[in-house]
Formats: sequence, C-alpha cells, structure tokens
Amino acid sequence: MQLDVIIQIAALVLAMAAHEAAHAGMAFGLGDPTAQRMGRLTLNPIKHIDPIGTILVPGVLLLTGSSFVFGWAKPVPVNYSNLKSRQDAMLVSLAGVVVNLALAMLAGFILQILWANGWVDRRGIVFLFLFWSVIINGVLGIFNLIPLPPLDGSHVVSLSLPPNLSARYTRMQPYAIVILVILMATGALWTVMDFFVRPVWRIALGDLAWMIQ
Repeated sequence: MQLDVIIQIAALVLAMAAHEAAHAGMAFGLGDPTAQRMGRLTLNPIKHIDPIGTILVPGVLLLTGSSFVFGWAKPVPVNYSNLKSRQDAMLVSLAGVVVNLALAMLAGFILQILWANGWVDRRGIVFLFLFWSVIINGVLGIFNLIPLPPLDGSHVVSLSLPPNLSARYTRMQPYAIVILVILMATGALWTVMDFFVRPVWRIALGDLAWMIQ
C-alpha cells in the first residue's frame, strides 16, 4: 500500500474519532452522560467504528483505485431528554463539524509555518499528514452539514422545525443512505460540496493553496 494512502487512512481515522468525541464531549458538558458511559468520549477510533462508513466505503474506494479515501464513524448516542433546550441539542449536533473545521485550520496553520521555514519536505510524512488532515477534516466537516438523516445537518434542520414537521423529516432516515450513494455515484454530491469545501481548504492552506488547484 502506498505511503500516501496509509497517511490518508490515518488522517481519516483521527478526523472521525475527533468528530465523534466532540459530540460526546459537548453532550456530556451539557448534561447528557450517555455517550460518556458507553465509552464514546474518547479519541480511540475502535470505539467509533461504523461497518459501512469506517470499513466498507473506504475499502471500496481503495479497491477501486480512488485517489481519495473517505468515510464516516458510528454516530454518538445522545439522550436529548437530558439536555435543557433545543439550542443545547444543536450545539451537540454541530460540535463535530466545528472540531473538524478547526482541525483543518490548525493543521493548515502548522503546515504553513513548517513549509515557510523549510522544515518539511513535500514528500515527507509530516507534510503529507498535515496536508491530508486539512483536506479530510474540511471534507468531513462540510459533508456532515448535509441535511440528510443521520448526518449532523439533518439534526439541526430537524431541531429547527415544528414537532410535526420534524417527525416527518426524521422518517427520511431509512432512505438517506440510498440517496447519498446515488448522489455520490452521479458526482452530484461532490459538485455541491466542492463549492463549500474549497474555500475552507484555501483559508487553511494559505500560500500552499496552489496544491489543490
């Protein structure tokens, strides 16, 4: 397996673990210990493995020779009755997205400093890991804002709707994966995501943004 792919997998696993740990941490801080009691308040990726998102999807991408590895982790359980308000529930839903985007910015900032001082080589492990951390965290953050159950964006939409409309919206969940697969297969998903992801990459990479052109 090529070094670049191994580094992509490592960056993806850490990004997914940080995303789910952020949900668990925010829920715990706002009064819901459910995820913490189930051992999900951790960066240990084993605790966050999802058979489809963590194993199947990345595996298919690798087997088909994709130049980019992508996936997602098992959603963190949240008992919304332990939270004080819908606003708290939204904060829990958005915590993973915020952490991913923050990690993309942090990785990009560190990469720019190292590159500007000549401390990293473009083909080196440190450079590649930081670069792919920017790319993957950016994609993961934007991907989870998609308003399809059970992605974080759908939780925010559901919490924003009146109870009767929220219930109808949530019933979309059984079809969400099928819709996502169709959008991915047709390229429509990336066409939309690219519009939002590239500005994140450009901001994070700064003078190194030429690498994503």
